[in-house]
Amino acid sequence: MSQTPSNLLIELGTEELPPANLKKLSDAFSQNILKGLVDAGLTSQHKPQSFATPRRLGVLVKGVSPKQSDREIERVGPPVKAATDGDGNPTKVGLGFARSVGFVVTDISSARLQQVRQELPALANRRPEIYGDQSCDSY
Repeated sequence: MSQTPSNLLIELGTEELPPANLKKLSDAFSQNILKGLVDAGLTSQHKPQSFATPRRLGVLVKGVSPKQSDREIERVGPPVKAATDGDGNPTKVGLGFARSVGFVVTDISSARLQQVRQELPALANRRPEIYGDQSCDSY
């Protein structure tokens, strides 16, 4: 897949929209699409091109990346005393936390757990890049 930014055109078919509200609806649609793309790290453009008819809203965003870059995400879990037993093995609480964030127990860094023995365990995970044709909800 090419890493070159490309143009993204989104068109939304609707029932008859009031002509007097087309500009306001079109602007809101464009700004929300742009906000989602910027928040996802897919574009830095701030001027989308809007299109509107009584039965259609559209937005053209130029320079959209085909994928998100990897992101490091850290989740704070339960206290180490609750997450591990006396020997450092995970308890049901620790296993439940790991499962809730999509980890298996081997993903928990024992070095990290040793550093924060009396604090809170944390799991760090590099999120895989997400391509533009994939749903963010699947990760």
